[in-house]
Amino acid sequence: NLVPNGSFEEILACPNSLGQLFKAVQWHKGGVGSPDLFNVCDGNDTCGVPQNFFGYQAPATGNGYCGMWAYSNATGGYGTHEIIGARLTEELIIGQTYWASIRVSWTSSYPSPLVLTRYATDKIGVLMKMDSTYGEPSWLPWPDHAHVYDDQVISDSLGWTLVQGFFVADSAYKFIYVGNFFADDQTEALLVDPNGYTDISYYYVDDVCLSSNPADCGLDMSIQSESGSFGYNVWVDGAGVCHVSGLQSAVRLLVELFDARGQLVLSTSSTLQSDALPVSVGLFSPGLYILRLTTDRLSRSFPVRVPTN
Repeated sequence: NLVPNGSFEEILACPNSLGQLFKAVQWHKGGVGSPDLFNVCDGNDTCGVPQNFFGYQAPATGNGYCGMWAYSNATGGYGTHEIIGARLTEELIIGQTYWASIRVSWTSSYPSPLVLTRYATDKIGVLMKMDSTYGEPSWLPWPDHAHVYDDQVISDSLGWTLVQGFFVADSAYKFIYVGNFFADDQTEALLVDPNGYTDISYYYVDDVCLSSNPADCGLDMSIQSESGSFGYNVWVDGAGVCHVSGLQSAVRLLVELFDARGQLVLSTSSTLQSDALPVSVGLFSPGLYILRLTTDRLSRSFPVRVPTN
């Protein structure tokens, strides 16, 4: 993992007030706002774990996590989004394929009566940068781009949602940033609690990972089972044929296969009649590939490893 302190376990001191992300070793805020740090060491309900000012959630890993606004329902499409950033342990290699992942959990602030967020949103993800944005007052205008992000509204407040994907480094990036990098008018906001009184969406974030090998981010690279965290699974049988479960039959599907350099090596479109996809990775050289499935509503990527015979 090229992200230092990716699960926010190393702290300079126990957080005891909101806006203390700076107490997480290697992390800094990347613009306006005041991202928060939460840890079990705080015995109060302000920055504690699992109970804190914004709600109740156990860490995905270890003893702590951070939190941030992802949306603020501002007019003009430029609301306050909180961004967090860290310097990578080594700069990225141009042309190399990387896998990025974060775990996020939406909170309505329950059982805390102090916030009561009204919205859940999409677009939270990861953006790579050449330079630090520490100290910059804002990101305006928003880039409306991220290297990896989720285009589905995340409203699960019970567990952690895995946002993950691959990208090919087009620059020797040195910094990783996490947040919603899309303007409010480019963000889908779902009104979850009409009785809430805070027009924001707030997310806990844990387990930030970036690696050239998805297995380093805890992803099972077994040839027999490729788990998807988006409601369906992809796996490869002994003959190298790709299969998918969880999609409705007769769905129109675009299937694309990319090699480790991000080059498209296969593209086909068909109507799904069974769980077998019109792709056989056994025809390709051994190594890591990315299988992307696109319907009229979803686009998801899965790593597939072709073994050495």
